Amino acid sequence: MITSVAAPDGRRAAVERWAWRLAPVAAGLGALVLNLVALGRKSLWIDEAQTVDLVTQSWSELWRDIQAFEAPHGVYYAASKLWLSVAGTSEWAVRFPSAVAGALAVSLTCVLGSRLFGRGAGLVAAGALATSVYVVIWSQQGRGYSLALVAAVLATLAFVSALEHRSGWRWALW
Repeated sequence: MITSVAAPDGRRAAVERWAWRLAPVAAGLGALVLNLVALGRKSLWIDEAQTVDLVTQSWSELWRDIQAFEAPHGVYYAASKLWLSVAGTSEWAVRFPSAVAGALAVSLTCVLGSRLFGRGAGLVAAGALATSVYVVIWSQQGRGYSLALVAAVLATLAFVSALEHRSGWRWALW
């Protein structure tokens, strides 16, 4: 009799664990949908056109120019160069990497908030970030700002991990 009562609770706990593991993915997918709404509707503005100019030059010229930028933006330009060589330079294609980076930032914020303050707080933080007009606008720009946000959240996760585990390699990662 006890095993029959324990089995549904065990299954319920397993389902809850599975659902909470999917929460960051669901939050990121929701953010991606918001980021993709009307993504290619507006013409490129001057800074986005600069991105296209940078990433359509040769790798050596791009590398020279990347050295003048901060690391997340350099990584963004290199990734955009690869992406645009396949996808073309339409407004939608230029902005798509930023939309994906914005969605990734939302997923990582869900993880960070859950780790620091509990699952509910992680979901609230992810929801707030995903629906922030400011974040959505900048996730729809063909610039490296969304990737810089991802880098900031990853750095915070690395810091929290280093504080929790106090290992040298985690401090080095941070």
